[in-house]
Amino acid sequence: MTDGALPEPNSTIIEPLAITPTLATDGTLVLLAFGSARTEFVSSVRGQFLELASTATRSPLMEIGLGNGPYPSEPSVAYDGYRFLVAWTDKRDRRWQDRDGVDVWYARVSPLGGVL
Repeated sequence: MTDGALPEPNSTIIEPLAITPTLATDGTLVLLAFGSARTEFVSSVRGQFLELASTATRSPLMEIGLGNGPYPSEPSVAYDGYRFLVAWTDKRDRRWQDRDGVDVWYARVSPLGGVL
C-alpha cells in the first residue's frame, strides 16, 4: 500500500443497526467504533480492531462504554502514538427524558485489544 489507497473491502456487517461509525489508525491497525442501541433503555459504544492491509478482523467485538437511555452514543476515536482514545456522550447520570443534557465520557483502548 505504498500509494495510501485502501484495499477494496468485502462488505461485512459487524453490528446491525450501528450508528455514527468512526475510526482511527496507528498505521497498521484500525479501531472502528460505533454507537449501538442495545435495548430500549441501554445504549453502548462498541468497537473492533481491523487490519489496515486486509479485510481481516484483529479482535472480537468489544464493549468500550455502556450508556443510559434509548439514544445510542456518538463516539469519536483518536490515536496518541501508544493507545487509542474513544470519547462519547451519554446520559447515564441524567434522567433519560432530559434531552438537553449529556455527559462526555472516554475510555483508553490498548492496541492489544483491551479497554484500559
